[in-house]
Amino acid sequence: MKLVQALRRLAFGGLLAAGALMTGGTKAEASHWCSHCHYEWVVSYVPRQVPYTKVVKVVDHYGYPRYVTKTFWRTVQVPVKKYVKVCY
Repeated sequence: MKLVQALRRLAFGGLLAAGALMTGGTKAEASHWCSHCHYEWVVSYVPRQVPYTKVVKVVDHYGYPRYVTKTFWRTVQVPVKKYVKVCY
């Protein structure tokens, strides 16, 4: 029984402390939350690795040339749309 009462007091004290933290603050901090904000779409570019194939001439161990298809990788900039918050 004493343990239950101790836990209730601890929980109630935590709620009071949390309430004091939320209500405390200066007017300058409160005006920060009242600034004009809106959301807009922004296009940013992200580098991606993209495969591509190419026909190249190789020489075998007998010295004869032959053509093979090889896969190479290149980095390209891909546009990505993001919905971001803009405040001023």
